[in-house]
Amino acid sequence: MPSLASDITIPLGSGPLGQLYYALDLECAPGSPATVAISRACSLSQVGSVVIYDGSTPRPTTSSGASGYSQPLWSLAWNATGSDLYGAYNQGGSSPAVFLSVNSNGAQLAASSQPLMMDNIQYSALSGYVYGYDGQIFDPSTNTTANRLPVRVVGGEIFSGENTPMAVDDTLGMAWLVADMVNNPSQQMTIEAFDLRTNALLGSIAVRM
Repeated sequence: MPSLASDITIPLGSGPLGQLYYALDLECAPGSPATVAISRACSLSQVGSVVIYDGSTPRPTTSSGASGYSQPLWSLAWNATGSDLYGAYNQGGSSPAVFLSVNSNGAQLAASSQPLMMDNIQYSALSGYVYGYDGQIFDPSTNTTANRLPVRVVGGEIFSGENTPMAVDDTLGMAWLVADMVNNPSQQMTIEAFDLRTNALLGSIAVRM
């Protein structure tokens, strides 16, 4: 980072029709910064694949996600040990969360949930939960929705299908979510902070675009 020099280049390859893959999400494995999971695709309307790379070398086993879904996985999150990945689609509606098992050969589909709304996801080792873009909390140990962060946006709900930025910090025990207000002519957004242990709203601040 200090010199902004390139470290490695990861070749993503091309799809069956020769179209180049591009990365939808890239996530470093916990404790192993040289190991990354990449969700790659040629198009948002075509099935993509999740590939585990060690440096620039791909592991041979890849996963395309849940059966019956013709879109690539939009967002990935590792569990605390690096043995599993969670994936979510970006469909502006309900779609399953995906569980991928990771080993030395790569990633393969282990299970998928009932349809729910997640889109961009973050995992917390502190709580053991996966957090979705609209505050939905998913418990991967039971494959069920556990709760929801009390997102309080003045003027309504978050736009359905918006890719709302979220950050989770287990050291501080907090999550932050940037929310759009529906039909808001001033383009004001709200940053809200939550306690990962209790899900309580700790505070918020308005940000004008």
